[in-house]
Amino acid sequence: MVRASSSTPLTVILKHPEPANEITLAHVMKRPGMASAGLVAPTPFPLRGAHSTLPIAWPAGFQRFRRTLNANFAVRYTSSLWLLPPIRPRMAAYPDSNKRPPMTIQLSDITLIPYRQITGALSVVLEKGASHCREQGIDPDSLVDFSLYPDMRPFSFQIHSIAHHSLNALKGIEAGTFGPPTDLPQLDYPGLQRLVADTRSALDSFTPDRINALAGGEVLFTAGGGKLKLPFTTENFILTFSLPNLYFHATTAYDILRHKGVPVGKLDYLGEMKLKT
Repeated sequence: MVRASSSTPLTVILKHPEPANEITLAHVMKRPGMASAGLVAPTPFPLRGAHSTLPIAWPAGFQRFRRTLNANFAVRYTSSLWLLPPIRPRMAAYPDSNKRPPMTIQLSDITLIPYRQITGALSVVLEKGASHCREQGIDPDSLVDFSLYPDMRPFSFQIHSIAHHSLNALKGIEAGTFGPPTDLPQLDYPGLQRLVADTRSALDSFTPDRINALAGGEVLFTAGGGKLKLPFTTENFILTFSLPNLYFHATTAYDILRHKGVPVGKLDYLGEMKLKT
């Protein structure tokens, strides 16, 4: 803990988990900004035991020192007391680990990757549905208008919606506007398969650079003849509207086929995952 008193010497009590763990003051002082905050480090010595006291000269700039502590040790400030989290063994082994570049996610990562994954998986699931119908002597078109409950949309709508919330979502963030699917054509089971194939082909025409250039934009969702208007940033439109809708309709389509006895499982739903190479 660090007692915040400008009239007394500063004492930092560092808590670390294992008595065998050895962390020197030099490791602490290597953290970015610590030396420039006005701290004066005595001769480095090992810290052993569950609690160790670390005497450090009081810095010239109180507020500057507080900001430095916050930046380097995630200090929680309560009243006149700072509480430092435990120093873990990893800090001693990797004193400069905080210099590792942060993880970055681009707009193309949250659109192209899941859109292609789900539509690719759907293509396989639909083919398994067609094979099941052939083997069992079932007309696949009997699935087109089937719904899990009377007040739910049918199987065909689920497939249309998957195309809408993937390919049309990309077109929507380019145009800045989006809305519910309208004027949907009546397709038989092979027609729904072609719709998914065409959607996948069109998705492949989008490049990461083309999508990433749209980052930071806005999308306005309108429905009910303009009575409902939902303004989004492009990123929030994808994360909180497009992707949840995509997964909802993909799951419902999967559930309908499973309900009809099609032998599909979770791996069929997941499709091609991005594994570490």
